[in-house]
Amino acid sequence: MSLKCSCPYCISTSSDNNPYHVDFSSFTKKRPVGVSGILRVKNDAEFLAESIDSCIEALDELIIVYNGCTDESPQIIREKAKQYGEKIRYYEYVPVVYATNLMEEEYQFVKSLSDDSPHLLANYCNYALSKVTYKYVVKIDADQIYMREELKTLCDAYRARGWRFITPRELICFCLFYLEILVGKKMYKSLGLGGKRIADNYRRCLLKLIANHKLPVFLSGVNVFCFQDKWNVTLGRQCHQGINILPPYNGVGDTIIFALSSGTYFVPFELKAYAELNAHKMSVIEIFRGVKFSLPFGFVWMHLNAMRRNIYAEQVKKIGEFPDNFLSIEVFVKTPFSEINCTKNERILSRANYFLFRLFHNTFLKQSFQDFVCAYRLSGKEMFTLKKEK
Repeated sequence: MSLKCSCPYCISTSSDNNPYHVDFSSFTKKRPVGVSGILRVKNDAEFLAESIDSCIEALDELIIVYNGCTDESPQIIREKAKQYGEKIRYYEYVPVVYATNLMEEEYQFVKSLSDDSPHLLANYCNYALSKVTYKYVVKIDADQIYMREELKTLCDAYRARGWRFITPRELICFCLFYLEILVGKKMYKSLGLGGKRIADNYRRCLLKLIANHKLPVFLSGVNVFCFQDKWNVTLGRQCHQGINILPPYNGVGDTIIFALSSGTYFVPFELKAYAELNAHKMSVIEIFRGVKFSLPFGFVWMHLNAMRRNIYAEQVKKIGEFPDNFLSIEVFVKTPFSEINCTKNERILSRANYFLFRLFHNTFLKQSFQDFVCAYRLSGKEMFTLKKEK
């Protein structure tokens, strides 16, 4: 492969001749208040319909961009667009995108590209951003099932008009809870300020702050795995045959609800630890830039990465050989974090994030996932299990 690309999308840098060139200055145009979701799709047919159904009510629109699909994803997208009408707009991203599991020659080619190359995952993401029509944006993933009420409550706060009065109790608890977060992430210890009442007031105050000031927040989720009609959480623990693929939690600063501007966009990012943990020898992914500070909201989705066809067989093997590396979701939700034998490997779950998720687990988890457990106890289990059997 030549290190200089001669495809028509690379030759032209003008948006007039290259539909995949993204002009960041266009992000500054005035948009109505509302929340747009951007969803990138590549061979995500397994849970795509369920993911869209779980988030669409909370959003004002969902922008779907698909690339290089060889499965039923485009058909599912068209069906969902027909079902939800103008709430969904979709686009095909034609240029080949080089991101994960790269061969040496592909990796060298990617490293030679400019940051705005249409062959980079970052540009693919920025292209999706260029299509939104509302002021606030959140990234949606096709292998995540969203807590409908949690996401809607949050998006409603961004759509809110008028002033919300914050009580002194709410403000004090907000400061105490956030101090607990900062100390846990920076000093790896607890001040004992993370009680349920303080956390509840933190959440109430945060929603009012969002309504009043539209502050950016980041969202988190839990990694789950369904086997023999039983939902499990992967604990990320190591065994002699390698890691358990995923820790219990994910999402720290990479899924943000933010106001779109010329300064908010994705850039190429190479993370060797990501490549090692995901069995990709060489990867150039994307990282979001432009939001220097965001507040944690808590858990909003179930992550189904461990249910993907290319990973599922390995998980089935490991749950048979190492059952202690998994915990049923009903038990996981009800058990205090201190009693869960979660991974302590910092390559899998950094120490700072370990303390952050410990706090979230003991305060937000049960309430956030109660609706999911009820909704998917039967229909979801059967649906996902049947998909695996096909």
